[in-house]
Amino acid sequence: MVFPAELVRLLDRLEEEIRADRVSSESRVWLAQCGLTVEQLARQVEPEYTPVRNVHLYHCDHRGQPLALISEDGDTVWSGAYDEWGNQLNEENPHHVYQPYRLPGQQYDEESGLYYNRHRYYDPLQRRYITQDPIGLKGGWNLYQYPLNPVSRIDPLGLFSCESCSHFIDDINNKLDNLPFNPTKMFTASLNTANSARLYASGMTKFGISVAADGTIIAAPVGAASMALGAWNIKSATAAYNRANLQLSESLQENGRDRCWRNLLGILPYGEQFDDPGEPSILDVYGEKIENIKDSPMKFFEELGTLGL
Repeated sequence: MVFPAELVRLLDRLEEEIRADRVSSESRVWLAQCGLTVEQLARQVEPEYTPVRNVHLYHCDHRGQPLALISEDGDTVWSGAYDEWGNQLNEENPHHVYQPYRLPGQQYDEESGLYYNRHRYYDPLQRRYITQDPIGLKGGWNLYQYPLNPVSRIDPLGLFSCESCSHFIDDINNKLDNLPFNPTKMFTASLNTANSARLYASGMTKFGISVAADGTIIAAPVGAASMALGAWNIKSATAAYNRANLQLSESLQENGRDRCWRNLLGILPYGEQFDDPGEPSILDVYGEKIENIKDSPMKFFEELGTLGL
């Protein structure tokens, strides 16, 4: 039976009003004419399903295949084991968590038991795709083939195999290791150089000095406070430049294997004193500088100014 469109709209509006517990007088009159009450109809309205949404951390193998889901409390709420072709060997799911992801780019289809692999479906039991490769022979001679070595290669798009992310990252690390300089420290030196130029330009602007396109120097009257701040910027620009020169020199004396995350701390004030392994921590250096600020207050404020104002 097909209900009139006007009746459908009226019932939809009535359902919304009942769910919101704001039934209008017009709707109450209409229900009374039908011999119904709001309470009677409310018992017929099914409660809205609101799924419980929680944040979980994926723990994956070297290929990117999920092995466990970790809750915000650090508990394992789901875990699974798979063979190299993606067949599920066992699963522990006491909380009935929905986890459809398999090998990179694959999503489990419950109805067919196949894995949706973006451009086609993959059958883990047969270890092959069920349809031909849409890019033809560009993906390989065998049009149905999944990577022959699924331990180290993946096919996230269902088109062609490629090395897993871990191999890609290892390859990048190997190339960085073989560099004749420290790339991280050199990058930090370039940041300090750019910061020095920015501070110098800011200082000159506060002095009210600029250079026209034809090279003419233009000066404008400025206040004492602006000049003082400009002088501070220029002093700090010099400190950042000296730090950059030292880091550049050190980076050329080191190699790619010497790079580490601490090198990035060199962008901070006094960064050259704690940007290498074995050097004092940032807290120790800053604690000492603050304690001895009276010995060289100008140097302290020059370094502090490299943060930029």
